[in-house]
Amino acid sequence: MRLCLVLAESELELIPPKLRGHPHVKRWAKRRGKKPGECLLLSVKHHVAMREKRLPDRDRRGRPDIVHTSLLFALDSPASRENRMDVYVHTRHDVLIWFRGDVRLPRDQYRFYGLMEQVLKEGQAPPDSDEPLIEVLDVSVWDVLESNDVNVLFSERGDRVEPYGYLAGIADAGVDRLGVIVGGFPKGDFSEDFYEVADDVVRIYDEPLSAWTVVAHVVSAFESVTGIV
Repeated sequence: MRLCLVLAESELELIPPKLRGHPHVKRWAKRRGKKPGECLLLSVKHHVAMREKRLPDRDRRGRPDIVHTSLLFALDSPASRENRMDVYVHTRHDVLIWFRGDVRLPRDQYRFYGLMEQVLKEGQAPPDSDEPLIEVLDVSVWDVLESNDVNVLFSERGDRVEPYGYLAGIADAGVDRLGVIVGGFPKGDFSEDFYEVADDVVRIYDEPLSAWTVVAHVVSAFESVTGIV
């Protein structure tokens, strides 16, 4: 069985046009030697501009740290090292980013942000490589999910399962490619489109969990079920 992990509706985006003229944003970009539209939106740095400009959904946007931490868990795992996973980040603006299994992401948050700024601007990293480690794909998240045999959405609205036993049952059913969808946002819910594409909706705990906690539990259970560890 192969795992297709999708961090869906992730709050990873360049500073939107509505905020680019704000003094706080302009100063932040100038210190970094970039234009405002080339910098990631960070709620911790741009919350004043987000509030004053009344950015829609500002209580959940500007959180690339969620993507960073979740990817560190996923891409440093034995499943990724043995090329048994496909990892994608889908953003609120329907950008789909693919990460090669052997990519080693920066541990430092701000170096990661710089890398993601490069990817969103250039379309890949390294920029001029014929074999990129990270790439913005010219396909939709729905194209990727449709290629899976089964898609499971991890949501507070789902039925509670024990990860190992649940994935073992899927493996016993002969599934070759399993899609796992985890939210890359700090609060709120998925759009209904993700519920419609999911074959099953589950949760692993009775209280909300961070995305990286869900990723860690699911990937660990997948590795045990498939005998990777």
